[in-house]
Amino acid sequence: MDFRQHRLLTIGVRSSVGVGAILLAALIYVVLVQTAPRLEPIRRSGLHPEVVVFKAQQTPVRRQWRSYGTVEAMESADIPARLTASVGRRADQVLSGMEVHRGQLLIELDDSDFQRKVEIARYAAIELEKNLDLIGVEHKRLTQRLALEVEHVRLLRDELTRLEQLLEQGAANPRGVDAERRLWNRAEQHRLETAEALEKLGPRRAQIEAQLESQRSSLRLAQQALDRCRITSPIDGILQEVDVEVGEQVGSGHRVARVVNLDQIEVVLQLPAAARPDVSVQDKVILHATNRSSQSWEARVSRISPVDDPSTRTVTVYVEVDQPDALDQFVRPGGSKLLIPGMFVTGLVTSDHEKDRWIVPQRSIRGG
Repeated sequence: MDFRQHRLLTIGVRSSVGVGAILLAALIYVVLVQTAPRLEPIRRSGLHPEVVVFKAQQTPVRRQWRSYGTVEAMESADIPARLTASVGRRADQVLSGMEVHRGQLLIELDDSDFQRKVEIARYAAIELEKNLDLIGVEHKRLTQRLALEVEHVRLLRDELTRLEQLLEQGAANPRGVDAERRLWNRAEQHRLETAEALEKLGPRRAQIEAQLESQRSSLRLAQQALDRCRITSPIDGILQEVDVEVGEQVGSGHRVARVVNLDQIEVVLQLPAAARPDVSVQDKVILHATNRSSQSWEARVSRISPVDDPSTRTVTVYVEVDQPDALDQFVRPGGSKLLIPGMFVTGLVTSDHEKDRWIVPQRSIRGG
């Protein structure tokens, strides 16, 4: 047997074994299918499955939207220093969390320099007032002197007229007439000088009065700066923070304290822009604290923004909550029932406008 015959024999044997394996597998499959158990369906007569159904119908409903927001106080004050000075002292009981009232003293700045400025401005104003008094006295004396000089000039003029008449009649000496004329000229000169001095008093008085008004304005500014050394609370509320200590240097505009009033609270909610047609002022809002879901506050929409936010496609609504006697409640047990600025809340806005809507079970929507 040569090599070629041996190779053909090997190929034939391998092909026979492969075909035999395939036939054996097909035979096993047929036997398993034929011997498999068969399940007969149970035929029930008169029994039908029960299904709960709901008839969809239109019902007038009020749409609701849920949003989140942060509580803010509508009235608060960052109290600044209005001049540059060092802190002289803090009033008693000026601590964070304490109740304060409008006009209550909080901080006193060192006012020694401002007191000196007030004194300087006051003394300067007094000096100008005395100068005005002197002008008044001088005016009175010049008026009297002018009246006397006018009378003196008149008498000399009459005397000169008589001498001139006598001179024409040859009964007077020309030297006497000339001497009388010189006396009259000298008296007239004095009268003119007195009248000029009297007329100059008017502009001098106006100048000093202007200086006095300017000095009085400086005095008021100095007094205002002195008054600003006493920093008081502009509103009733609770001290949130006191930012300065005794001896600390503060500048104009530097915040020294912050006061918050809890009587009126505002919450800003962002609703979908599509809600604008259905939301209006005075719509009911229920607020829930996210950390205390059992507490809720009922409020109303007070304002609506006229512009939609294009980046978030939302409309901003403002909700106001009145908390009467919040100061008294804050210091008593149970003050935690108040809405506190900084609190994160959930707001459920309910429209006052009813619209017909199709009502279907929610589980039907979920189940397709």
